[in-house]
Amino acid sequence: MAGVNGEMNGTDVLLWVSDGGAPAVIGSQRGASFKRTSGTIDYSCKNDFHWLGDYGRLESELSAEALYIPDEAGYVLLRDAYENRTYVTVTRAEYGVFIESALAIVTELSDEAPDQEAATVSATLKITGGWFSGT
Repeated sequence: MAGVNGEMNGTDVLLWVSDGGAPAVIGSQRGASFKRTSGTIDYSCKNDFHWLGDYGRLESELSAEALYIPDEAGYVLLRDAYENRTYVTVTRAEYGVFIESALAIVTELSDEAPDQEAATVSATLKITGGWFSGT
């Protein structure tokens, strides 16, 4: 549920993953980060001290952290995609509604098992081709 001024609780944003079958939520998520960046094209020259430019290539990347559950479906999909060098479809859901999806590759998959703390897994995925609405 949105806050008084439309604020969103991060708990209401979930990351789903699919290898072509039914999507699976990345279970026990603790955090998700969606990053969009733009390269630039530099048109500056000696005649002007100001930078002149335009948008370059758009890039998107996402990262997620979850409790480490070795047989959890979302984690297994990410691990298999990394090991087999295959694409996955990632989907961002807000309030249980799929908002946008993208094709991605798993660029990093890390497990952390600290003493007397919860074991976690983190994943970084690079989007190929950009985001599209829905699933």
